Amino acid sequence: MEKVSAEKLAGMLEGRLDYVLELYVLTESRLCSRPMYEFVEAYLAVGDEPGFCLVYRGINDPEEVYISIDSDDPEGFGGILRKYRPCSITTHGDHGKGERERSFYHVGRGKGQNGRFFLLVPGDKSLRNAFEGEADCYLDTLFCDFVEEKIYGDCGIIGICGGGGGLCGYLAYCQIAEGIRDVSYLYVGEKHRGKGFGKALLDYFVCKNADEGKISYYSFADGEASERLARSRGFLPCALRRVQNFEL
Repeated sequence: MEKVSAEKLAGMLEGRLDYVLELYVLTESRLCSRPMYEFVEAYLAVGDEPGFCLVYRGINDPEEVYISIDSDDPEGFGGILRKYRPCSITTHGDHGKGERERSFYHVGRGKGQNGRFFLLVPGDKSLRNAFEGEADCYLDTLFCDFVEEKIYGDCGIIGICGGGGGLCGYLAYCQIAEGIRDVSYLYVGEKHRGKGFGKALLDYFVCKNADEGKISYYSFADGEASERLARSRGFLPCALRRVQNFEL
């Protein structure tokens, strides 16, 4: 087991987009105006395959330590786990036993831009409660963070309207590394589902990024429906993870 810097690890994994993107997701916060994570250290597994163990912690709560592992022998990093007592472990590949999540990336163009799209601005405060009372909608919180306060240097919310002119859904995105924008949240109002608004939002997101020289990333597709949506719009799978809590 060899201790390495994040830069060395990224260099060794260059060309393996799944790992490099995943490393960016964990260590990219140096590019954000309000960092979310702090890189601690990384270890490489000894052997032919470049398995790794990456340790990072939350900026706002340094007591929360996270570890990301990809190795044919995850137990080989047991000493690191005992040392840091992480609150959660992300185990890549088929080694984990926790909740399955997959990430996707897209480097081409979308399949079209049908619909009426617009970028939300601070003056759109009236839209913050457009889906009030609906489950799993965080537009109010995202509006504060991504539109008003811009907690990331490059972030925003794309809205889509239907024939009646009302807001039907939105896609929140942020830059997670230089040249990479991530789908932070995608939501379609309950009465507007099944009409292709989610697909249209992803297509517009990809087209926007292609025009601006960005890679489109879709992290944490946490279910089959999310996976099907990403694949249907031409996104390619990269990191497959099993997320699990860890108690010592």
